Amino acid sequence: AVQRLNSGSFSLAPARKAPPFGQHCCRLLGFWGTSGEEINEEMRWDGTTYSCHLEIPAREDAMFQVLVEGVGRMYPSIEGANPSIRHELLGPEETHHDAAWFLDSTRSKRRAWIFVACPQSCAVCLGWKIQGEEISKESEDWREMGPWLIS
Repeated sequence: AVQRLNSGSFSLAPARKAPPFGQHCCRLLGFWGTSGEEINEEMRWDGTTYSCHLEIPAREDAMFQVLVEGVGRMYPSIEGANPSIRHELLGPEETHHDAAWFLDSTRSKRRAWIFVACPQSCAVCLGWKIQGEEISKESEDWREMGPWLIS
């Protein structure tokens, strides 16, 4: 069961019609901030996670959502969300929403592994790992995994 932590107590997450994950194609959709070019990457399903690799050009940032084909888009609860900002994954919904995840730029090109975790057939979070970067397991970011508990 997926539950949401509210002020230290548990409550069931709001009901939403989730597609049978793994039976739909997902795509990472968005654009590069400097060039304005489109991002459109197919995501692979491994049984619990949709993921793709994204080659990030130097000095480019990215804004994106995830399209669940035939169902709608998944998007963050706040504009410019990233793994270090507490937010919720919303959707998929057919209605267009402007909020998108934000991947910031650096001076050199990078490669990111972007994933949507879907344990027990329910999308619960989107995150990414930049190749060559690691979060120390002793850091606050490692311990702070957001308001979702999966049992």
